[in-house]
Amino acid sequence: MVLILTSCRLYHDQLQLSESHLDTLLADTTSTLGILSSLYESFKMVEAQSTAFHAQCEGLLSEQLRIAKLASDLSENLLYYSYLEPITRRLNAPGAGSFVRGKEFAEMLSTLDKCIEYMQAHVCLNLNYSYA
Repeated sequence: MVLILTSCRLYHDQLQLSESHLDTLLADTTSTLGILSSLYESFKMVEAQSTAFHAQCEGLLSEQLRIAKLASDLSENLLYYSYLEPITRRLNAPGAGSFVRGKEFAEMLSTLDKCIEYMQAHVCLNLNYSYA
């Protein structure tokens, strides 16, 4: 009988040790699930911020393209107005009489005609009054 009682106590001790081990394993698993849940929430927050940042970047790129096109259009429009000052200087310079008889003068008049046509076609531009 003592042998059976000792065997039962040994078995009981092993069961308590297994129970303690399983309780520790369960606590570790619960802790790990809590950490994973926290990481998941953090990931969702980073994902939302990344999505918002991406949308802002796309908006900025779109704005940059719009401004670049506007600058290009402005540069193209101002090109016609930039010819007047050099032409005026050449015509008012000493020796302009010989310049008028040269081939460059005909090219200059052709350019000036194109500028005038552009200005007449785009009377809505505010600079036109200065060159009328």
